[in-house]
Amino acid sequence: MMNIRRPQNFGIGLIKGARRRAALASVTLVASFAFVFVGATVASAHANLLSGSPVCTNGSWVVTWTITNDFNETESATVTGTSVQHGTALLSNITPLSVNVGVTVNYPNNPLGTGTVVETLPGTDTGTVQLNISSLWSDQFSAPAQGTTTLPNICKAPSTTTTQSSLTGNANPVSSNGTAFDVATVSGNAGVAPTGKINFYDCFSTTASPTNCSASNGAPVGGDVFLSHGQSTTTSTATSATIQANAAGFYCFFSSYSGDENYSPSSDSNSVPECFSVVKAASLTGTQSSLIGSVNVTPNGTATDTATVSGTAGVAPTGTVDFYDCFSTTVSPTNCSATVVTPTPTHIGSVTLVTQSSSSATATSPSISATAIGFYCFFSVYNGDANYNVSSDISTTPECFNVGKNVSVTTTQSSLTGTSPVSATGTAFDTATVTGNAGVAPTGHLTFYDCFSTTASPTNCSTSGSQIGAVALSHGESTTTATAKSPTIPVNKAGFYCFFSAYAGDGIYATSSDTSSTPECFNVLAAATTTTTQSSLSGTANPVSSTGTATDTGTVSGSAGVAPTGTLTFYD
Repeated sequence: MMNIRRPQNFGIGLIKGARRRAALASVTLVASFAFVFVGATVASAHANLLSGSPVCTNGSWVVTWTITNDFNETESATVTGTSVQHGTALLSNITPLSVNVGVTVNYPNNPLGTGTVVETLPGTDTGTVQLNISSLWSDQFSAPAQGTTTLPNICKAPSTTTTQSSLTGNANPVSSNGTAFDVATVSGNAGVAPTGKINFYDCFSTTASPTNCSASNGAPVGGDVFLSHGQSTTTSTATSATIQANAAGFYCFFSSYSGDENYSPSSDSNSVPECFSVVKAASLTGTQSSLIGSVNVTPNGTATDTATVSGTAGVAPTGTVDFYDCFSTTVSPTNCSATVVTPTPTHIGSVTLVTQSSSSATATSPSISATAIGFYCFFSVYNGDANYNVSSDISTTPECFNVGKNVSVTTTQSSLTGTSPVSATGTAFDTATVTGNAGVAPTGHLTFYDCFSTTASPTNCSTSGSQIGAVALSHGESTTTATAKSPTIPVNKAGFYCFFSAYAGDGIYATSSDTSSTPECFNVLAAATTTTTQSSLSGTANPVSSTGTATDTGTVSGSAGVAPTGTLTFYD
């Protein structure tokens, strides 16, 4: 038998005895294991029983051999040689790891002693391993023995795979060209760097980090990637292909090492350096109303709101914009929003964005009616998408406008102008024309007034004058002007007359009144009179008398159709 070549120091004791523990005997062996059994002279043959138990440990087979004395006698024997045989080859590279030196005495029934030898074999060995021992007992009886055990497969060293994603943490902003990759490091302690290939996988979720990412639920990232180690004898690395990380959500890598002739397979088990999240980018919503500032109302007036949503992720925002409008008759509703209480917002509609550039998109609201006089404000909300967060317009200046009435112009024309002679049946009336430019004729009514003075023209005539009446406008086929004629007034007295008219306005046109007195004022002049007189005495033949008297009779005649009135002054 071939002995083990490496010199080793072993203190190996196997003691057999009754009712006492014997002291441990230690011997120094060269290329052999010595088991000393302390006892009396044997009276019969002796034998050693051998059994082996292999365990794969860190890439080597560790075989624990148990040597048992099969006789219940107090004998001593020295193992004079050992060798390990694998198949037909004797193994000379055995490294004893440890020797269990001890005594087992089980009183009183079976006082058999055992000893163990632990030996290390290369992990690449497979098949049957045989331990051969030779021993010489104290009575010079030679007792060789053999034991076998089976190495079922190659015993590989464990490998450790750690990974690091190129993106980490939870604050990676989304980008249209966002990418990520994974770097795996495989470590081993077999004295050589791991070789072979590694496979990468990735998992994605929009709701939670897929920390359970594995080869069974992940998507393969490229194909096999072979390890490289440079000058290292302990570690090798591999880098995955890049993946697209251009959508907001949660990502995790997973890597699996397939092992090689020296190392067992392994995979990463720590999700912290493997997982990251991509967050939605901020969006900016700007809006522009089709009407701004102060505008005049029109019969079919409408307005729309256009929202422009901009992003910074290198991709245009998508999705929808919700539009609202608010209205007030008293003050601009600059607080308009989707949830404001007063005034109550009206949801106009939800409109899909249309891409305008690589970073912006627009949407235009449905039209709203703007025919009521008052204050209007739009409000828009972008609902976000896979890459962008929700946003809304924050500036009211381009969103608000007020609708006011159009200017109307009232002009008038009296039926009498300049100066006119008085007449007992004299009358006059006023005609007013109201003009507008809203594309529709003014409607509503005019109120007429007249003023009179015997001394001077009442050119300041206004609503403080005598109201003649209110008359509805009529416009016929006209889309710009409407007219009204006042009731007739008597002008049978000499003096100064002026008309005044006031337009009350309507839903489209503001109030107005005539501002020029020239066509509104006239003067009625007194008619010419003829005065004739007749004395009660006439001629030259009237005799004198102490009681004589005379009178004068005056007759005033006029052509105005009414008898002159007033007084005559007589003189003699």
